[in-house]
Amino acid sequence: EWSFEHGSSNKNRSLELLYSDSNKIFDDLLIRSYMYPNPIKNGFGTIRVETHNADFIDVVIYDILGKSINSFSKNLNECCSQITEWVWDASSIEMGVYFAHVNVKNQDGKDVKIVKVAVLK
Repeated sequence: EWSFEHGSSNKNRSLELLYSDSNKIFDDLLIRSYMYPNPIKNGFGTIRVETHNADFIDVVIYDILGKSINSFSKNLNECCSQITEWVWDASSIEMGVYFAHVNVKNQDGKDVKIVKVAVLK
């Protein structure tokens, strides 16, 4: 839980993650991914993807019928653990349930996760 409404007293949400490369948490490329806030109430949500030794991230947001609504992607040039975020402007879409298909790749393989997102007006 954050001490302040916007994370810290200087209004950021950064924290130090003490991971080491020898830790078994890094068996997968995709450590975790989620949307915050969830549900989205003010029209904007942030997609956060935490990876380890990934080369590429692709996120596609689908509606309940499977229609692609939006997409985000990034080539990663650094090694080790990384956190990537995108702000999704959901202000012009209908209220409902959406799914973010997160695909993380490197030369050795890929990891996939589905993140459920609710949009309220």
